[in-house]
Amino acid sequence: MASTDVNSMDPSTDSIIEDVYELKLASPAQPVNTTTNQETIEIKYEEIPPQVTNVQVQQAQQVQQVQQVWNVGIEIVEQPAVNDHRFRYPSEKLPKKSGQPSSKAVGALQGAKSSPQNKSYPKVKVTGYKEGPAIVIASCVVEDEPYKVHPNCIVGRNCTQGVCRIEVDPENDMTATFEKIGIECVTNKKIPESLDRCQRNKIDPFNQGFSHMEDKKYLKDLDMNSLRLCFQVFIPGAKPGDYIAGPTVVSDVVKDKRVHERLKIIDISDNFATVKGNKKIIMFTTKVNKDDIEVRFAFDHNGKSYDLVGNVTDVHKQAGLSFTSPVFPDQQLTEDVQAKVYLLRKSDKVKSAPEDFVFRPNRPIKTAPKRTKQQTRAVPQNQDGNDDSTGKIEAPPRRQHPCDVGGSVTTNESFTDQINRGATNVITANDIMNLSLSPQIQVRN
Repeated sequence: MASTDVNSMDPSTDSIIEDVYELKLASPAQPVNTTTNQETIEIKYEEIPPQVTNVQVQQAQQVQQVQQVWNVGIEIVEQPAVNDHRFRYPSEKLPKKSGQPSSKAVGALQGAKSSPQNKSYPKVKVTGYKEGPAIVIASCVVEDEPYKVHPNCIVGRNCTQGVCRIEVDPENDMTATFEKIGIECVTNKKIPESLDRCQRNKIDPFNQGFSHMEDKKYLKDLDMNSLRLCFQVFIPGAKPGDYIAGPTVVSDVVKDKRVHERLKIIDISDNFATVKGNKKIIMFTTKVNKDDIEVRFAFDHNGKSYDLVGNVTDVHKQAGLSFTSPVFPDQQLTEDVQAKVYLLRKSDKVKSAPEDFVFRPNRPIKTAPKRTKQQTRAVPQNQDGNDDSTGKIEAPPRRQHPCDVGGSVTTNESFTDQINRGATNVITANDIMNLSLSPQIQVRN
């Protein structure tokens, strides 16, 4: 005989007793021996019919399963990369290999901590459940709450019907790593078909229904290039093949790289400016929108943190920025201040990786000495560290005439001129007359 105090009974005991009384009313020919008073309730289990005992066992099992689900949790260990993945279309397939079906050309969705040297992938962990295996299912939901089902699909390893299914157990620390998966786009014409497939397969982690399938305005305004991944855990039920839905968690927003390319500074013309500001600088970037971009300068000075905004004057082809540097708060600066320059997209507050920048103190302009024509004109620019232009453009040196090769020119003197000036010893007429008289001719050198 079991004795249970009324005040200490849990809800499961109350439900079992209610089932017992319902069975008593339904079959009065089978008496149930109970004794009731104000303090205790006594039930003789040996006198309860077998069907009532089965109900108790079933109820107890369900209560135990519900308690297990209450304790189960799921957390994201590594978020998916936000803007590094390009959504694919169903038509993008790899060439079919001999003897193998054609595979999807999926660019793997990597984790937020991934790098070229050490690649990582989205990862989730099931907590509060160590009894055995569990299933984690990833699906696509819209960006904003309430999280309705998104028409796009997850394709790749362990994926089918637009979702990804991974089994976890204590051996892998109840952790699921979603490797080699990608997001597949759905064309506008096939959005209702994709949502209908999700409805048939009961893919609706937040139970929002599929009424938006018929809302043409909603589908027209739906952002097909932005979504979240929803991870939901399922634990085994009482019967083989049955699973009880557990808690869910959503990832950060994942955006299509083609449309929402990650902000990045490609190159910058100058990485320094004086404190007076208003220096024109040109920067090459990834695709940006003039009305949705800011150039910011972050630094610490005199115990305070600053985040100044440059003045963007022009954007060329969505990839070239022309802006002016801000005015430094301390105009009496005596030494360089190290800063960081970065891009900020105003719509979603996304920042680019920062680049080094230097604020320099103002220095007097040095006047270059007057130079003669023989002096070279090579003077290094910004030798004094000042941003101002001298306002002078030096003319290039005069080009020499092709015949003027420099040095002294020597001309050959004619033989007649040499005779006239007596520079050459020659045979005179008298010498010719004496040829016959003298056997030898003496030639004076």
